[in-house]
Amino acid sequence: GDDVQGIKRGVVEMCDVLLVHKCDGDRVKSSQLTAAAYSQALHLLPMPPSGTPAHVVLASSLTGEGIDTLWDKLVELRDTWTSNGWWDRQRAAQRLTAMHRHARQLLVEQHMQSHKGLWDRQEHRVKEGTEGPFSAARTWVSNVLCPTSDTEHPA
Repeated sequence: GDDVQGIKRGVVEMCDVLLVHKCDGDRVKSSQLTAAAYSQALHLLPMPPSGTPAHVVLASSLTGEGIDTLWDKLVELRDTWTSNGWWDRQRAAQRLTAMHRHARQLLVEQHMQSHKGLWDRQEHRVKEGTEGPFSAARTWVSNVLCPTSDTEHPA
């Protein structure tokens, strides 16, 4: 329960628009109460980095009610973020994150190929249970980054 609540809180802290869906039939009242609770909770959180407070929107796919409101809110956010520079800053940060992630992946793959023998030995030890995964990874990294060190286990 606590883990789920923590995850929910983390998600809510990151949201820009929170949609309370299925606001139709006998669920209208409970949806309205849920939306009100989320609206109050959002006011307790710090202002998002974008500088625009999160909004709660009620909607129903069955009736179509609230869909236009949701769309309008999304367009409004896009326009606000474009005009205040947040959109471009976010996209730049995402591009840098992608570059860093890809560079790390390429480095690891290159080292795995150029140190394949050691990699295969470490994998074998982990599969056999003679070395733990973290220790094996540490040994491999130490040997790849400092090839003169004497950290590899004898074969």
